[in-house]
This record gives sequence, structure tokens and C-alpha cells, in this order.
Amino acid sequence: MKDSGFLMKGVYKFAPKHYDTSKKAWQEFGSVAVGKENTEKYHSAGVLSFVKTLKDMGMLENDYMLNVVTAGVIYNYKQATSLPVLDVASDTLIFHSQLLLDSGSAWRTRINMEIEKCEQVAKKVYSLSIDLQKSAGADGDKLTGNEEKVLFYDNIDRTFRIWLSELKPEYDLKEYTSILEKKLLRTALRTGEEMVSYTSESTIFGYVKKDTKKDTKYILSSADALNRYTGSIRKIFELAGDENEQK
Repeated sequence: MKDSGFLMKGVYKFAPKHYDTSKKAWQEFGSVAVGKENTEKYHSAGVLSFVKTLKDMGMLENDYMLNVVTAGVIYNYKQATSLPVLDVASDTLIFHSQLLLDSGSAWRTRINMEIEKCEQVAKKVYSLSIDLQKSAGADGDKLTGNEEKVLFYDNIDRTFRIWLSELKPEYDLKEYTSILEKKLLRTALRTGEEMVSYTSESTIFGYVKKDTKKDTKYILSSADALNRYTGSIRKIFELAGDENEQK
């Protein structure tokens, strides 16, 4: 579905990347709607290049929508001799065809920025999960927040898909983006609150942790962890405005 570019003797070469089944199709928007700003990183699919040519020639109506279907094959690499197929995966991505054109550059940049913000939040969700586990007394290098990270993406999946599919190039950039960020902010805040609600009551008071290197003690509590998480999330979605305006 996606090509990665690498420089070889002054010329960019492209090779297919492994299909990442953990990602939603909209997370790969930058490699699907390839513009001049990222041609060195991604190689546009032939069918989409053809659609762009038809648009440039005025052979497709202005409101023409694209329904892009991605597909991947999951092989069993443990049996390298024949690489039997274990499974197949596919996803869809709907967006306005105008986003493929040079005139859609500003929107492509904005969409990729919002995807990057979602990735930042997902990392915060991961970190919150680790902090909550520590506030309950867990320790070690094997702590993970992958499940919560995946859950966050599942929670915002429909929101982002609908926003992208209903986006029209003539919409006000900041105004339409703020609609998305308000919804994403609410979901991110709710995700954090739900994560805390699943922890034991003892985590509210916290767990005393000793830093042997600095010979100091500090308290890890779910309340402090949630406060830090909430503050960082609000900074990421700055276009969402004040939470009170969303209710």
C-alpha cells in the first residue's frame, strides 16, 4: 500500500513497505494522497496518478469522491522457503478527489498534521497506562500500554473517517479542523478518565517509589497521572478551544 523512498547515488528508489495491520487507512493518508511536498518520501499509486491526470484535464466533476481500498497479504516468514499466506487485510479510505491536486496542498498538510497529533495523543495514552500501573505498585521493564493505545485509535476511528470523507476543499481550514479537534479532545479526555476508573481506589493516594540513584522518595498516584495527561492533551489540540464551549 505504501512505498518508502531512499536515496541511492542521487536518485530516489522506492520499495514496498510491509503492511502494518495495526494502522487504520486514514493514518496512511500521506502515502495515499501524494503531493509535491512528499514525492521524495512516497510514490503515488498508478490509479491515483491517473485520477489526478483526469482531474487536471477537467474530465471528472468537481465533487468527485474517491473510495480507496488498501490491501495486504500476511505471510508466514517462519517458513521462508514457500512463504505460505496466513491472512489478508484490507481497509477503505474515502476523501475528495480535489485533495490530490496542487490546490489541495494546504488541506493535505493540515490532514497530516492532525494525524500526527493523534499519534502524539496515542503516545500519551501509552504513557498514562504505564503511570497507572506504577501507581498500583507495578514495576519493571515489561510494563506496556499497547492495548490502551489500540483502544484509543479504535475510539477515534469513526470520527476521523467521517470528518475526512465530508471534508470539502472550499471549507475554512481552521474552522473545519476545530470541529475535528473538539471531538478528538473529548474522546482523548474520556479515554484517560475511563483508564483511571478501572484502577483500584488505592491508586488515588498513590504508591511510594524510591529512587535509589538519587536516594529520594516520591509518590505515583492516578490523580497526578491523569492531571499530567489532561494538560498535555489540551496542548496538543489547541484548535479545540475551551472544553466548556464543547458541551
